[in-house]
Amino acid sequence: MKELDYCICYYAEQNRKGIALNLLTFGYENFAKAVHVEKIIELENFINNPDFRKPEYFIANVQKFAFENLLDAIKICICFENYMKAKLLLNNFVIHKIIDSPDYESLRKEQNKRPIELKEINAIENWKKVDDQDLYYLPGLTDKTLQFNIMLNKLKYQRIIELPVKTKNIVIKLNDQRNTLHFLTGESGTYDKERVEELKTIIEFVETELFILQNQLVDDLNLSKEKKLKRNHS
Repeated sequence: MKELDYCICYYAEQNRKGIALNLLTFGYENFAKAVHVEKIIELENFINNPDFRKPEYFIANVQKFAFENLLDAIKICICFENYMKAKLLLNNFVIHKIIDSPDYESLRKEQNKRPIELKEINAIENWKKVDDQDLYYLPGLTDKTLQFNIMLNKLKYQRIIELPVKTKNIVIKLNDQRNTLHFLTGESGTYDKERVEELKTIIEFVETELFILQNQLVDDLNLSKEKKLKRNHS
């Protein structure tokens, strides 16, 4: 049967894996384009340079990074948002918001506190056919996906997603920064060794945990090894 686009990920295991693979791959493509990721070695060398504290040297070298603060925070958060959705999906949880309807009221409220399993949605109402069309959908779900903050901050979501505490706290900080008005000026974000270490922490997570999951999905779906993610920054 054919499914509405946003429901296709729930119809079969192959669909879930295919959508999860797309989420991870697209997420990393954004992550790798972040200047603070792509040029992490250059950034580290800049901060460790003996002339780092000299105004002329600092101003001449910081601009390429400072002007990308907002965009880089968005790119990095997209990567982690997609990673969290992929993890939920692969564990048979829904990543779409539940409709505002009396039949689903209890689950809809619960979704703000814990992941909802697909079988809980199906127990209320299973797949339905769109009138006069060869299309099927899950009536309990909207086409809107879960909020980033819920997946990141709610304990029961993180029990499934399993972001390391250190990594999660760095992503929380980035998410807070991208939602702060002064971030738009390029003035937020102190450049020091701590910031480099935070960036290296999230890079290490992405290039281990996300890569492992993405590469395994490529194998599971019998796709070309060329689709496997590889390190892209310098």
